[in-house]
Amino acid sequence: MVGVSAVATPLPHDWHSVDDNAFLVDDPSVCRRLAARLLYLNFTRLDIAFNVYFLSQFMQQPTQIHWKVKYLKGTVSHGLFYAAQDNCSIEPFCDSDLAKYPLTKRSVTRYCVLLGTSLVSWKSKKKVTVVCSSSEAEYRSVVVVVCELK
Repeated sequence: MVGVSAVATPLPHDWHSVDDNAFLVDDPSVCRRLAARLLYLNFTRLDIAFNVYFLSQFMQQPTQIHWKVKYLKGTVSHGLFYAAQDNCSIEPFCDSDLAKYPLTKRSVTRYCVLLGTSLVSWKSKKKVTVVCSSSEAEYRSVVVVVCELK
């Protein structure tokens, strides 16, 4: 990441556009090693979870557009911190969106579970099925987090 300027957002606004004429990376093994390191970093950097998932879809033929990881440069100090606390209540949060991926019309479900103020469980996943309404997508998201709590 030497010579890369930092940016404020993890992905550019046009991240979902797929360009068939994009320049392929000269050495795909470099991108694969970077993806492996990002997977490891993902355990303490939840803000890059979607990025890692998105980039892992381009392992076969990585393009130069997808592999500019400028966001990490400006967020080196981000991470998880677990502090001692008296409040040990469990608080689940979940969210889903309708047709986040324009090409496949699939939704993304994500949740997180807090124990007091400490994050103990989280997940973000593209759904296998296509839902017909935002209510159905939200309902499925609630079911996923309830199963995690159970």
